[in-house]
Amino acid sequence: LGYARSEMPGLNGRDTYLDDEREMHTRRMREVDAGATLRFERMVRRKDGTAFPAEISVKKLDNGLVQVIFHDISERRRTQQALASERALLRTLVDALPDVVFTKDTDGRFTMANLAAYHHCAQPDEASMLGKTVEDFYPPELARQYREDDERALQGGTILNREEPGIDAAGRRRWYLTIKAPLRDALGRISGMVAISRDITERKQQEDRIARLARIQAVLSGINSAIVRIRNREELFRETCRIATEAGAFRIAIIGMKDERGLVVPVAWGGAGGELIAAVPKDTQGDPSGVVARAIRERAPAVENDILLRPDIDVLRIEAIRLGCRAAIALPLHGDGEPFGMIVLYSTEKNAFDADEITLLEELADDVSFALTFIAQQEKVSYLAYYDTLTGLPNRSLFFDRLGQQLAAAGRERGKVALVSLNVDRFRMVNETLGRNAGDALLKAIAERIKDSQREQDTVARTSADGFAIVASAAWRTPDLAHLIEARNRELFSAPFWIEGEELRVSATAGVAVFPDDADTAEALVANAEAALRSAKQHSVPLLFYGREMNAQAAESLRMENRLRKALEKHELALWYQPKIDSRTGRFTGFEALMRWIDPESGPVPPAHFIPILEKTGLIMEAGTWALQQVARDCETWMKGSRAAPRIAVNVSPLQLRDKHFVDSVVDAAGKIDAAGGILDLEITESVIMEDVDAVILKLQTVRGLGVRIYIDDFGTGYSSLAYIARLPIHALKIDRSFVVDMTQNGDSLNIVQSVISLAHSLKLRVVAEGVETEAQAELLKRLDCDELQGYLYGKPTPPAELRGVLGGEAVSGERTEGP
Repeated sequence: LGYARSEMPGLNGRDTYLDDEREMHTRRMREVDAGATLRFERMVRRKDGTAFPAEISVKKLDNGLVQVIFHDISERRRTQQALASERALLRTLVDALPDVVFTKDTDGRFTMANLAAYHHCAQPDEASMLGKTVEDFYPPELARQYREDDERALQGGTILNREEPGIDAAGRRRWYLTIKAPLRDALGRISGMVAISRDITERKQQEDRIARLARIQAVLSGINSAIVRIRNREELFRETCRIATEAGAFRIAIIGMKDERGLVVPVAWGGAGGELIAAVPKDTQGDPSGVVARAIRERAPAVENDILLRPDIDVLRIEAIRLGCRAAIALPLHGDGEPFGMIVLYSTEKNAFDADEITLLEELADDVSFALTFIAQQEKVSYLAYYDTLTGLPNRSLFFDRLGQQLAAAGRERGKVALVSLNVDRFRMVNETLGRNAGDALLKAIAERIKDSQREQDTVARTSADGFAIVASAAWRTPDLAHLIEARNRELFSAPFWIEGEELRVSATAGVAVFPDDADTAEALVANAEAALRSAKQHSVPLLFYGREMNAQAAESLRMENRLRKALEKHELALWYQPKIDSRTGRFTGFEALMRWIDPESGPVPPAHFIPILEKTGLIMEAGTWALQQVARDCETWMKGSRAAPRIAVNVSPLQLRDKHFVDSVVDAAGKIDAAGGILDLEITESVIMEDVDAVILKLQTVRGLGVRIYIDDFGTGYSSLAYIARLPIHALKIDRSFVVDMTQNGDSLNIVQSVISLAHSLKLRVVAEGVETEAQAELLKRLDCDELQGYLYGKPTPPAELRGVLGGEAVSGERTEGP
């Protein structure tokens, strides 16, 4: 205290304590119990009047004296003050930071939070956060994420550094860069954690914007590359949509083109565009305020950066939102300033389109527009090079190219190719009498008919001023090909052409060559077809094949067809009737009407020759209708004075049975036959029934209701299913003559006949055996319990005028009659 040792005795509080504390210390010393020690810190005065802080220990001794020990704590005080200053400075700095800074204990409770931290949590001060956890301030999912990060930092003792989403005090979604590190005590144990979190939302937005611009640049680059290599409009559309959704990460990309009504119709799409188009009704027109309508109206890009603001303005938008879209842009495709189409892009991000992005996307639309204009010009040049401008058909150059391809394909598949060279007869007269414009109009009309009459895989071309060529690939026999070509020519030129108000009837001559029979190259095949055409014109025939053998077959088939047509027109066909008899009584049970043709030129024509031609040409429809009506006329002739009404079976063609008017024609004929004294029955081939069983059953049930009996003809030669036979509304089965003729010498045929009879009787059906020619066959059939017999043994097919004896009802003799 600055006193000499000799000066110490006698000192009192006034000498050692500051005046304001002397009385307090004196009082405390009186209060100290004996043996007790009192410690406190106070300022102590030196002799020279200076003072210093001291830690004072006061102990009252047993002898009544007081022991006072002074420890100078000036240095400690200075250290404490310096530390307090540093802490105050640190807190000032931490509170001044814009970053969120906080500490937590090992239980996740906040132990410190800076100004940014409690503002971030929308709290008034630090105290309102201390002792609380993240669950008190954040939604459950976000709180769980933060808690998991805390646990990793505390348990692993690692420093976490990550970018993570979060929310601010206003509840807005933000991005943060967060660093979390463990706090350790003096022994190195983890006692808590410290975290710093920086708001990086603007940086992320900028990065996203740069990424979007980079994606759009990639889209622009990819589409420009596609424009360089692609020369097809549809392929360019598809590639543009693919690049936009894959490289540009757009959720939906759609390209639409204006149709004749002015509506934008989708022609290509990518991403979820297919789902969107499938969900929206066709011809749906969006709200006039929608992006597509605005883009067309304003002829400029239209943007909506938040389509959720108006979610229900049209079906298109509703579906786009359902597919996760949040922003949309429509970019017009234009030529000569007028929009002819649209690129529509949908993004899953709100505010996805800013000014820079719109500029790039406009450039994209301009490039696609330019490419489409270029493709259109190229197509025009290509069209002029390969197509006939008048008719729109391929010209001779393209025709040779396609013909070569078809010949190559036919060669690989060992198929045939027919080349028809067609020339319009007397076309020059049309030009000379009606003028060139009328001639051009006629050629266009003929070209349209030819295109409409051909199959999609056929090639049609205009090869000369008044000539056309048709290439057809298929597998056919020569007569069939001749009928096909003749039928098509008839279809093409039977109806008149109306040109400038004038009715023109024209015909054409055709020459045909077939690959590989007539030639094995395109050039040779064309030369041979044109040679056949020249020969046809010289001989004034409408159709001529190049090969002599083919010509003979085709000519014969065509002559037969033409003669049949005339025979129908001139009523040269007739019905002859063959009787059926009951096997037990020998009495007559009915007739089968059989079609016969006595050709004035060549005499009787076997049915096996002309019936197939009737079937192939479709003339059987006309002949079948005639047969039903002719039965009624014949009945009326021979039934005068007869005692019994005969049952007359008429064969039905497959074409008749498929015809939608079949039932009506049968109803009409059955009524007329009944009125004439007869009863109509129908004979149908089993294979025809099996083609469409359900439809046939319905038709047959209707006609059976008229009293018409249904016979299955030629049974055993087809592929009937017993399950269907049991369902059919039929009366009898007719055993094919091939089994009857052979059954006395062939055990297999006998077994078949026996099985058919047994099957029919089990189904409660009658059985008719046709082709019975000998007594041995008849006796065997009777023993097998066959119900009816038909054949030359009992009567050959006979003209109706010779049937009165049979109609009398007497038993029919078993003597064999001579067949034709």
